[in-house]
Amino acid sequence: MKLNELTWPLYLLPNHREVWEEDKVMYIDNEYQTKIVDNKNYLGDSLATRRIKIINTKDRDYPVCSMSTVIFDIPDIIVAKSKNRLFIDSKGFLFKHTRSNTRSLIYRKVDRKTVLPDGKVLCHCRDIFRPILIPYLPRIMPKYLGLLHIYGDYMLYSLEQESFKDTWRKI
Repeated sequence: MKLNELTWPLYLLPNHREVWEEDKVMYIDNEYQTKIVDNKNYLGDSLATRRIKIINTKDRDYPVCSMSTVIFDIPDIIVAKSKNRLFIDSKGFLFKHTRSNTRSLIYRKVDRKTVLPDGKVLCHCRDIFRPILIPYLPRIMPKYLGLLHIYGDYMLYSLEQESFKDTWRKI
């Protein structure tokens, strides 16, 4: 499955020895104990809905696995730190991400910035056909943007004060 076919957000599973599914219930086992990740026996279109029902069940056999790292977009997957790099999407699809494709990483000067009322920033760069959205108001406005060329479009990778030589990243 390709990253653009997943249901966002994604969740990074904690480091573990084993993950398995039995009778529509997904379990994770680390060195110390077994925990429940998802139970598809409960009604609900999303992982979050089913996990709330699991948490509210008093007679479950195992504790619920905490998933504290939320991934909202592809650059977050690239920088996610984990030994196992095992993720689950919002529908409950489990997948392992291995960095197998290389993509161009280019740096472009920001020509114009527009701060939106909600605190986001639109940056217009030379040679980029559309504005790039920074989803928050940075403390220091960037002079350059690092952009990954993915799926025929550009994705924000980094905010910089100086330009760097164009390069590549494995994603």
